[in-house]
Amino acid sequence: MQRAGSQATAEAGKVTALGDSVMIAPAPAPAPAPA
Repeated sequence: MQRAGSQATAEAGKVTALGDSVMIAPAPAPAPAPA
């Protein structure tokens, strides 16, 4: 479970940093990240 959480956090960080990549990157939940 910890590994999944770490990966999810890393993915969220990358998505937040890229922003536009949100659509390209496979998100586990289709929800707008808080800018």
